[in-house]
Amino acid sequence: MSTGIVGIGTYLPEQVRHNDYWSPELVAGWRGRVGFDNWSEDRIAALNPGQRAVLTAVQPFLSDPFRGCLTRRVKDPGVSSPDMQAAAAKQALERAGVEPGQVGVVISNSLAPTYLGSADAFAIHAQLGLPSHALAFDIEAACNALAHQWVIARGMIESGAVDYALLTQAALGSVVVEYEAEYSPWFGDGASAVLLGRVEGEGEGLLSCYTETDGKAHGGVIIGPEEGSWTDGGRPRLRNNTVIIARTFLNMCNSAKLVLDRAQERAGVRADEVSFFACHQGQIWMSDAIRDFGGIGHAKSFNTLSEFGNLLSVNIPLALRMAHDAGLLEVGDLVQTYAIGSGHSESSLVFRWDGC
Repeated sequence: MSTGIVGIGTYLPEQVRHNDYWSPELVAGWRGRVGFDNWSEDRIAALNPGQRAVLTAVQPFLSDPFRGCLTRRVKDPGVSSPDMQAAAAKQALERAGVEPGQVGVVISNSLAPTYLGSADAFAIHAQLGLPSHALAFDIEAACNALAHQWVIARGMIESGAVDYALLTQAALGSVVVEYEAEYSPWFGDGASAVLLGRVEGEGEGLLSCYTETDGKAHGGVIIGPEEGSWTDGGRPRLRNNTVIIARTFLNMCNSAKLVLDRAQERAGVRADEVSFFACHQGQIWMSDAIRDFGGIGHAKSFNTLSEFGNLLSVNIPLALRMAHDAGLLEVGDLVQTYAIGSGHSESSLVFRWDGC
């Protein structure tokens, strides 16, 4: 017996924001700010194969300030992070044919929770009408939330403590990213919910999870005021440490390959057995570059970034759901994921697809 996905729900706001939302003057000022386009030949020659793979993948998008994003969704002002997650969770329950009373735990992750000190999961619990014995709590793992949520829930399900676990994720880029920031168009709003339950049979459900953590990257991406921490006052906004971010991106193919390889080893599977690759799409080049360098270039994938922007921890559940609905993901397929979350941690899940 293992844990598998029995339902995935999504919430995507109706409002679509196109690239012409940002003024031409502002966009012109963004061009050339971020990238590797001014590197010398000697510097490029000194790169290792994984770093050169990143540089090659990034190059086609350096002249595009929108980095491949064509549209993104934006929530209405009165809609909260728990509202979005609860809507996605209701859909996941309906698709699985599971009643709220059967859920034993809800684990939430949000880019912008309503409060600090009181978890979004409690509001989701109330909106769904979950039983009083159901656990509810948040975790903070940024874009890598799904792997952390699944590992926690796995122990609860396989021990018999709960029958079903709701893992919810929310991205609210419009709330925390400033209009003038060059990365403003890269983010969108949306939510997802992954319902886990028991699956029977040898080699079914979750086969492995492998994570690498690098605490030296703490502070690479944060939400806080211009200076200091959130306790120092000022409106919290998304902030980047460009030195940490550049180092992380440059080494991403190398670090991702290590995580992918070790997850496969733990699962007892070969790279050529992977049918579908679901990658965190923080940048449009990431999925293809990591898939190819990681030795699973044959695996199918699904691009969500062009239409919805970067939805952080929502990216992987959304890609799985859309690929399933498009017929690209079938029951029995071997799925491998990759995500990196600020702080930072990198994880890969390997599991058999049970439908959603």
